[in-house]
Amino acid sequence: MGDKILCSAQSKELKNHGLQVGLTNYSAAYATGLLLARRLLKQLGMDNLYKGVAETTGEAFDVYKDMEDRQGSGEEINRRPFKAYLDVGLVNTTRGNKVFSAMKGACDGGLHIPHSVKKFPGSSKDERKWSYDAAAHRHRIYGVHVQEWMDSCKEELDAEEFKKRFGKWEEFRKGRDLETIYKEVFESVKKNPDMVKTERKQQPKRVREGDEIKTSQGTYLRPKRLNNEQRKERVKQKIIKAASGE
Repeated sequence: MGDKILCSAQSKELKNHGLQVGLTNYSAAYATGLLLARRLLKQLGMDNLYKGVAETTGEAFDVYKDMEDRQGSGEEINRRPFKAYLDVGLVNTTRGNKVFSAMKGACDGGLHIPHSVKKFPGSSKDERKWSYDAAAHRHRIYGVHVQEWMDSCKEELDAEEFKKRFGKWEEFRKGRDLETIYKEVFESVKKNPDMVKTERKQQPKRVREGDEIKTSQGTYLRPKRLNNEQRKERVKQKIIKAASGE
């Protein structure tokens, strides 16, 4: 049977929301998870029922508990939140891994994904007790740590080396701080999570010439599949050839 993909989102889609660089960092992972959640809920007609967090603060958010609180205050809700489970595959589940940033974005976007905060930045264990600093996590989500690193490198490196490392960032930022940029990206994602269809620059080329397939990427060997009659004939010819001693 295989898997059925209900909805998907990729970080390169963040270009449609104003983020042109840094598509593989922690903040971009959060934005991608947020994009997936809002897109899926809109697809299911649940985006107005479960809007997620109004503002990203890094605080733990459970949409199921939020639903129960709303029901307790008298609001009538007939559909439960969409529940999903995080499949990390072969990713190292170290604290602060980007896969948990994507999960956090999806949770803040309104999906019900069972988890704890122990894998988020800001979590620590002291004397057998876990604590969570939401402000530290917010710091990472908004790329403040990247901003601080860039500022320190600007002071320590010469102009040519700094341009080599952060030239694209500087050209994109135009003096703006990263927190402001990511706030705008998150708001844009919430406002319109729809997928933007793009036209192919060229149509895929696939031409068979004998046993070879030629594509725009190159040529590879793929013999034609024989039908039952052709296979029988091939076996017959092999027997005749063997009997004649050739």
